[in-house]
Amino acid sequence: MNNIHNSDYVLPPWEKSPSPEAPTINPRQLKGLYIPAKYLYSEDLTPQEKILVSFINVMDQENHCYASNKYLGYLVGVSEKTIANMLISLKAKNYVELVSFDGIKRVLKCI
Repeated sequence: MNNIHNSDYVLPPWEKSPSPEAPTINPRQLKGLYIPAKYLYSEDLTPQEKILVSFINVMDQENHCYASNKYLGYLVGVSEKTIANMLISLKAKNYVELVSFDGIKRVLKCI
């Protein structure tokens, strides 16, 4: 049996303090994440990209995705820089499209 020392334990993203930026998904109420087949079986997506595009897809259902890189990173469990790189990749692979950007607020949608 593995002993986990308190100093070695890292809280999963859904147990960390939520981002103060208008959350669109409450991780404490999240019972799972549906990954559509077009993402799940896509050979050109990494596992983390599949999770990210699925979160964007969920947020896109209501009125596009307004989440910041910080908030998306919080949901996926990666840094803002990693999210930025993943979004570049998802845009290049035509999974995500930038709807608008006013210098402050970015709006994404799944293609």
